Amino acid sequence: MAPGTVAEPPVPQKAPVPPSRQGKRQVAFFVDAETKRQLDRLGLDEGRRLQHLMTEAVNLLFQSRGMARIAEQKD
Repeated sequence: MAPGTVAEPPVPQKAPVPPSRQGKRQVAFFVDAETKRQLDRLGLDEGRRLQHLMTEAVNLLFQSRGMARIAEQKD
């Protein structure tokens, strides 16, 4: 590189989207530490991932509002 020349920063590469996430949208929210610990404990006790627990929670919310249980979980 010649003196006084500035190198272009590398263009960041996007990670490939796993098949399980294709066509999906992320939904995030914040909870306090005790709520997170309880969710983690529930997942450990039931041998289920947080993704599964939250899908169940969303479907229960929909059902309680008279809506269809449409959130899907495919492994």
